[in-house]
Amino acid sequence: ALNQNGDIQKALGDELIKAPFSVALQKASMQLVVLDTDLWVPRRSWCCYELAVAREFAIPTFLWPHHKSDRQQLLKDVDKLDLRKATATSEEDRDKIEKEIDNGFGGGFDKLNPHLQAILYT
Repeated sequence: ALNQNGDIQKALGDELIKAPFSVALQKASMQLVVLDTDLWVPRRSWCCYELAVAREFAIPTFLWPHHKSDRQQLLKDVDKLDLRKATATSEEDRDKIEKEIDNGFGGGFDKLNPHLQAILYT
């Protein structure tokens, strides 16, 4: 939904919710998030924003851990997970995403963190 080789800032525009990937996700019947063995997905700002979009629009979200994941370690990592600490390649992107979620999008970090943890426990 977003041309990674094009002018990404132009495609994103001023409002993240109107960005192509946000519009596409709003029309989805569900969100499937494939996790790597190190649980990097929720540690990335853009991934956190996509989780917030799904929560904001009540899109069912399912997480699929990597088959080599240590489930017990994964659950320990989930207990410590704080989406506020997510990173992005671009500091400007990270700040924009953090501001939007801090302002209550997706329920804000205080609701988004336990929401993701609940999904990971199921």
